[in-house]
Amino acid sequence: MAGMKGNKNIFKGLGVTGAGIGLALSKFLSRYYGINARIIISGIAMVIVLLSIIVIALHKYYLAAAGIFLMAAPLFVAWYGMYLDNAIIVGVSLAAFFIISIIGAIAGRRIKKNKS
Repeated sequence: MAGMKGNKNIFKGLGVTGAGIGLALSKFLSRYYGINARIIISGIAMVIVLLSIIVIALHKYYLAAAGIFLMAAPLFVAWYGMYLDNAIIVGVSLAAFFIISIIGAIAGRRIKKNKS
């Protein structure tokens, strides 16, 4: 994890790669499972996010792991709302995600200013 500090552009490449893999996986699974493919893909993404949080915590970056978990928690609720086919749960959890993201960005700037 310490080697990632100098390589900020790797995250942009990971995002593009993840989006491409997600689109390909969506096309492939929607042939076999139809509309339920989005629930399967979301479940796979949730497992990957949880494993990432565990790995980050094992590397003793507890604050980063807690921040990622707080941002991912509304997305887990959104997945459950998709599973139940409830648009209200999905909408509220996505709104919570954006609110938590804004609060996290503000808190991150304040923490960065205090460390300087």
